Amino acid sequence: MLGNWSFGDYYKRESIVWGWEFLTGVMGLDKSRLWVSVYKDDDESFAIWRDEVGLPPERIIRLGDLSKGDEENFWSMADTGPCGPCTEIHYDQGEQAKCDHPKGCFVGVCSCDRWLELWNHVFMEFDRQQDGTLNPLPMKSVDTGLGFERLVAVLQGKQSNYETDIFTPMIRRMEEISGKKAEGEARISMQVVADHARACAFTVADGAIPSNQDRGYVVRRILRRAARHGHLLGVDEPFLWRIAEVVIDEMGDAYPELRERRARILDVIRKEEERFIRTLHAGLQVYGDIRDGMRAGRSRPVDRRRGVQAARHLRLSGRPDGDRRGRGRLHGRPRRVRGVHGAAAGQERHRGRLPRGSRRLASPRGTRPGRVPQPLHRLRRGRRRGTRDGGAAGRS
Repeated sequence: MLGNWSFGDYYKRESIVWGWEFLTGVMGLDKSRLWVSVYKDDDESFAIWRDEVGLPPERIIRLGDLSKGDEENFWSMADTGPCGPCTEIHYDQGEQAKCDHPKGCFVGVCSCDRWLELWNHVFMEFDRQQDGTLNPLPMKSVDTGLGFERLVAVLQGKQSNYETDIFTPMIRRMEEISGKKAEGEARISMQVVADHARACAFTVADGAIPSNQDRGYVVRRILRRAARHGHLLGVDEPFLWRIAEVVIDEMGDAYPELRERRARILDVIRKEEERFIRTLHAGLQVYGDIRDGMRAGRSRPVDRRRGVQAARHLRLSGRPDGDRRGRGRLHGRPRRVRGVHGAAAGQERHRGRLPRGSRRLASPRGTRPGRVPQPLHRLRRGRRRGTRDGGAAGRS
């Protein structure tokens, strides 16, 4: 994300005029393909676009209406606090990208790819109160956001961010590693790998380490999700560090810290991948035993005890819940597999998210806050009226 800020300095006129100058003068975008939207009552921004930029009035669209609960083109950080109108710059990608929305394909009506929002200029000038009153702020400010990948896609004439030269080198490397073409479902997995490899390279360069806490937990989940998609592509050995090499080579000139910390980035990513593969294989082994036992008609209590073991392995491996459900579908099981996806897995998830050294437990369904989770035979009956087990509230 690109952007600029002003705290009590320049305001609407400068932000709008400079933004237009950058897109049309510096980036060379076709003026005839740019449309803008403003908040319904923001006459000042409308006048700047019409009179100073010279945009035809029919290409300036008024949107939103706070009185009707429509906050389109009105930014706020929460129900109360700083807020204000915003103006958005959209790029028309042409008739070939239009949709068949019943009310027409147009800015503010549909959300298709034809009208691509490039840049949002937020003008914070109010302090919203609990009753909805908008009091003027003592200092007016500007906060803008320009989509970097979207801008590159427009400049290179691509319909997808992943077709630009930001991602194609990483996708090509993934084709070499997996031996597959970037087509269909394989392309989706390769796009996930490319995006996550870039995120991992930058966060590790910034000092983050995969862990179970704080930003380290985010890095771990991103890295392991990428590893899972590599697994779907048939790659079982560590590979993400090789994609991270491409990130460093491609972006190292603009971000020299990537080159300076190259060895550390690759080492951290590779070791985390190796750790994930070990725990993943252990968890899948337990899962396979449970699956085979259930197919053979083994008694349910055995399944639940094994479910605790499987949930523990899967928690340690860092696999998201959706991955486990996907694994069940691959083996012909329904979306929800008893003994793995029920109370036992829920108990393990809550156990895994406790702060280190804490004795106070988060409450899985069927327990009260601060209490130690109940035994599984009680969780099965549940504490809520209308539930059949601790994790089935509201499900059919």
